[in-house]
Amino acid sequence: MQTRDKEIVAQFFMCTHEREAGESCAAAGSLDVFKKLKNRSKTGPKWQGRVSVTKSGCLGFCHEGIAGVLYPQRKWLTGIRPGDEDNVFTWIEEQLKS
Repeated sequence: MQTRDKEIVAQFFMCTHEREAGESCAAAGSLDVFKKLKNRSKTGPKWQGRVSVTKSGCLGFCHEGIAGVLYPQRKWLTGIRPGDEDNVFTWIEEQLKS
């Protein structure tokens, strides 16, 4: 086992949980949003090497739409919809400034 340091300043966990019945972030389109944000984290000059985007299981906000949480800032974002990727990007940038 080894300890490693990584140069990222934040990690955004996005729910991609899927349920057979009932509300879920996956049913609301979270996987498409996740893929776009993940791509931006790998290629965008503001995020590359700074922000990691990771899939997560259920975050408990299915009734509010797609959910995500930014760590170590401990800031939650709910009600995300497909097409909100630029808004999520802007929100994360604002959180990194504070």
